[in-house]
Amino acid sequence: MKEYSIGVFDCTVGGLALVNELNLLLPSEKVIYFSEKLKSDATADEKESLKNCTIDKIDFIKKYNVKAVVSCCSDINSAWGMKMPLTDITYSGTFLPAAQSACAVTRNNKIAVMGSSKIIKKGCYAKIIKNIRQNITVMGVACPYLSGMEEDDTNFINKEDFIKSTSDIFEKLREEKVDVVIVADGYYHLITDEIKKLAEGSFELISPYEETAKKIYNDLLGEDLLTDSEETADNIIYFDENEALHKKAVSFFLKRTTELKPID
Repeated sequence: MKEYSIGVFDCTVGGLALVNELNLLLPSEKVIYFSEKLKSDATADEKESLKNCTIDKIDFIKKYNVKAVVSCCSDINSAWGMKMPLTDITYSGTFLPAAQSACAVTRNNKIAVMGSSKIIKKGCYAKIIKNIRQNITVMGVACPYLSGMEEDDTNFINKEDFIKSTSDIFEKLREEKVDVVIVADGYYHLITDEIKKLAEGSFELISPYEETAKKIYNDLLGEDLLTDSEETADNIIYFDENEALHKKAVSFFLKRTTELKPID
């Protein structure tokens, strides 16, 4: 199985940020990315439906000869929280690794989660963090400009609006003595330098995608499943719709040779 790939899935292109982190940390590992809308059962209990959807996706992706699977889907990761599905393959979401890392480095026991209004409203990071350490205060901060732009926006993110909005947010977080900020959005990777400059050493910035890539590395290392190859591997992106968007996203997120294929 050492020569098998790492499978990543999301219902948007934002999860390509994780593919980038895996490329940086594990350059010889082939990554296969599946971008496909969720098809959960709307008539069933939402959480159970999403969990069933997870199992279905894992089973589907395993057909592509993978040795690990990662979910970048916020709905699925919210449904699982601290728990993970029981599978015969290495699996991870992106919430738990980030929460564990944030809890490990905070000194003031004050952590902020900055992301889309959907992520903040669900409060999934706060629930996970409280399960790890109850004495930590978690602040959810919706950042409307830290999200993907529409297909016809060639920059994916409005940097000018982002910088103004985030500068104000960071100032308030400093007043609250927050010392760790989880940047819970894949588009963070398009403006890494800008956000680090805005933090000005005031916060430890935690990227869920970077932390998840580290977890996958450690899991595969522990199972002796890291490839023996020293060649730089390519990526494959499977998508269910909107090829133009995926082509553009690949050019923004990835620096690796990447093949795009429609999902059968």
